[in-house]
Amino acid sequence: MTLDAAALLAGPRGRGMLVRLFDDATIRTLMMRADFATRVGTSSMSYMRTPATPGIAGLVDRVRSRRQHALHEREMRRPVAPAELAEAIAAAPLPSIAPAALVEALSRSVDDAKAWQPPDGNEAVLASDEVSTALTPLAAVVAESPFARAWANAAHPQQWALDRKDGRLGSDPVPAPDDALAAWREAVETEELRYVAARQRGEVGGGPWWSMPPGYLSRATAAWPEFGPAGLYLEEDSRGPSTVCATPVGAPPANTYEVPDAESWARLCTDYPLDVTASRDYLWRDAIGHSDRWVIPDWQAMAADWDGVHLTISGYLAAATTLIDVSDGTASVIAGWGPDETVWLTGRPAIMGAPVEWRRYQNLGWHAEHDAEKIT
Repeated sequence: MTLDAAALLAGPRGRGMLVRLFDDATIRTLMMRADFATRVGTSSMSYMRTPATPGIAGLVDRVRSRRQHALHEREMRRPVAPAELAEAIAAAPLPSIAPAALVEALSRSVDDAKAWQPPDGNEAVLASDEVSTALTPLAAVVAESPFARAWANAAHPQQWALDRKDGRLGSDPVPAPDDALAAWREAVETEELRYVAARQRGEVGGGPWWSMPPGYLSRATAAWPEFGPAGLYLEEDSRGPSTVCATPVGAPPANTYEVPDAESWARLCTDYPLDVTASRDYLWRDAIGHSDRWVIPDWQAMAADWDGVHLTISGYLAAATTLIDVSDGTASVIAGWGPDETVWLTGRPAIMGAPVEWRRYQNLGWHAEHDAEKIT
């Protein structure tokens, strides 16, 4: 598979990754303004208070400070026109696409995914034709880079499973895959009936927002040279621990379904549909868009035909947190699932070696335990 520049421009996660590559003060300010302008009436900028100066001089300083703050807040509340951001992007030199810069920008865009609330203001501006056109040269360069080209590949034969709990893969009692899938299917059905009844009573609000395979199934990602397992960096709305153990595991099943784009996800939802309209519509309607009916893949039904499923990084960037048309009036969303993650629907991967502890150091990123002494 090859990475297509159009895939990097197709969805909010890909466009967000591209714009985060720029180290340009004008672009950063415009992105901040785009977000802030959508929160008018709900937030106010804070400013640094300096020690009070006594007398008339102090009064003048305080008046000047408040006036400057008011002017700055007024400027930040001014909406950003797509043409304004497009012009800034076109004027800026092409940014670095070194692997470290790509990992950082990709990680930030994944972390910013929130399929339970309306999109940030910058996502609306980035979706405009003017900004997409301005980002096209960068998308083409990124798509040709050796590091990013692998984002379109099928699941790598060398995988790493992460344990964010107590440090050892399989240390907690974990149900067999078929039991986990059966319990998940029953829970979704029960949840859906509960929300159907609640909607009939006129109760609205809340509800789940995710669509990934159930959490008890085994999952793993490939590793990046010099950076370690991709899963360390690619977690939506990450608030995870600063210490994670990664265990090398066997290759994904030969019979693994690849999700490289929105169309492949739509086919999953067509072949194995599970209606979740009552539970998902309240949040997805505002966060993603309108649909008469919402479906997600029925992972239990899929397990009868497939042993694994893999979401490519390029597929995530193109299609995650977007409305994916399944059929007339029916849609779905990829949400809550980290890019490059392979999930075993049947069986479990073989453990191929001892766990390796990774630690996240402030401003220094993730480092394997055996490298810790070099940076402490």
